[in-house]
Amino acid sequence: IYFTSGNNLNITNNYFSVAGGYAIYANDADYSDISNNNIITPTYGIRADDCDNCTINNNDITSESSTGTTNAIYAPNSTEIQVVNNTLVADENGVVVNNSFKAAIKQNNITGRIYWTGINFSDSDSSTVTQNFVERTEQNGNTYSWQYLINGDNSEGSLIKKDTLKYLVVS
Repeated sequence: IYFTSGNNLNITNNYFSVAGGYAIYANDADYSDISNNNIITPTYGIRADDCDNCTINNNDITSESSTGTTNAIYAPNSTEIQVVNNTLVADENGVVVNNSFKAAIKQNNITGRIYWTGINFSDSDSSTVTQNFVERTEQNGNTYSWQYLINGDNSEGSLIKKDTLKYLVVS
């Protein structure tokens, strides 16, 4: 599903199985609700750039690969976005909401290889990351110093609270 500049979208209760590309792409779709979807894709589950005041809730995103989808939820530049109670199996990134003022990332279950970040809310001032479970389930060979399970670099006034992080040691 591909939308641009369409506000108040409701993408709910769907099943998506795609061979590549995006299952849901909603660019500049303010005040939209993307909830209760089951998504199987090797690349992007949900991409929602510039999705101000959007809700991404109760989605299951995975791939047929054991390592997971490349980017489960990718929603940069999205003021006051809510990413809540999603179950994600991620190969590279679980939730990316960088440059998103007052983002709320809560109660998500993120597992998989997680080559880069489980949750990335860098440059997202006044954001909240709470009660998430993030687990790197297999070694990924990444030795970069900026590989994190949660990355909130340059996110002033933000709160990280009651998250559970499990990290498989990189060899």
